[in-house]
Amino acid sequence: MRVIVSILSDQPIPVVLFIKQIAKASDRHIFLSTKEMEAKHKSATIAFALGLGIQHYQVIQIDANNPALILEILDQYEWPEGEKYLVNITGGTKMMSQMTYLHFSEKRNTEIYYWPIGGDTLERLHPTIESVKPSNPIQIDLQTYFLAHGFEHKAQTQFSNPFKRTQGIFNACITAGSAAFVDEISQAKSPHYTGHEKGYLAGGWFEEWIYGTLKDALTLPDTSIAYNIKLKNKYSLRNTDSDNEVDVAFVYKNRLFMWECKVYSMTIINPRKITEAVYKISSVSRALGLQATSIVCILAPFGANENRKAFISDISDAMRVTRVLGLEDMMNKNDFINKIKKIIGYGT
Repeated sequence: MRVIVSILSDQPIPVVLFIKQIAKASDRHIFLSTKEMEAKHKSATIAFALGLGIQHYQVIQIDANNPALILEILDQYEWPEGEKYLVNITGGTKMMSQMTYLHFSEKRNTEIYYWPIGGDTLERLHPTIESVKPSNPIQIDLQTYFLAHGFEHKAQTQFSNPFKRTQGIFNACITAGSAAFVDEISQAKSPHYTGHEKGYLAGGWFEEWIYGTLKDALTLPDTSIAYNIKLKNKYSLRNTDSDNEVDVAFVYKNRLFMWECKVYSMTIINPRKITEAVYKISSVSRALGLQATSIVCILAPFGANENRKAFISDISDAMRVTRVLGLEDMMNKNDFINKIKKIIGYGT
């Protein structure tokens, strides 16, 4: 019998990756958690994301910062002899990791690992020090990523209109130099427009263009990318269909990339509109892990004003948004795609 021991924290992806990479159906799981983590339903959330039934795992609550108490609790637990222990000390506080290492390093038939956040190599720390690169590295999908952070989601993975039409609207915006000069968009944004395609023409088409362009350029499967995403916290007490919305999101090399997509009928963008878009996606990304990358894509010209460029840079840095892209960044499709590939580390 093998027992996989994991320390839980607010960053669940290293735990999920480790278990999905090495676990067998017959393995038993021990989650080392804290009172604070269990108040956030961390063990139940990770178990659900991994498809573990309550009979497959057990939670041991330890103290986050009291080394003597951590060791006392671990020593008091009845760890059966003869079982093999695979211990992941990536999560938790430094004190939790250090005391867990100290406890298990004294046990026979034990291996201790550390999986750096964002890394693709396991570091075995005991009984020998060795870098272990999986021969078939696991790639988690979008649903698993969201579930690991406590969110269920509904989303679109099929176009509402033929992509040829969507590409045509995009081309018209690029040719005109602004969505303001494209009649279909201007009419749909009018408060008097009541056509059934209002949502699509006013901006939904741009989400589909970003989705379709990225899916094709990055060769992403349906399970890794979606658009028009409604996120609902499994433990939310709000009586709403969703707690947050994301225009486009995809997982690449186990990292989440989220997009806020806006179409504005302005000849030059109003800085307030940029701020609103940045704040919106920043508030969502904070609940989805340290490695979640946020990008704002606004189909409107930014112009050459240096003060505006400095403002965009400052607000992006302050809100942990990686890039804010304007119409000028999309004038050449190949250049746009290459910028995105550089951001996500495509092919490296």
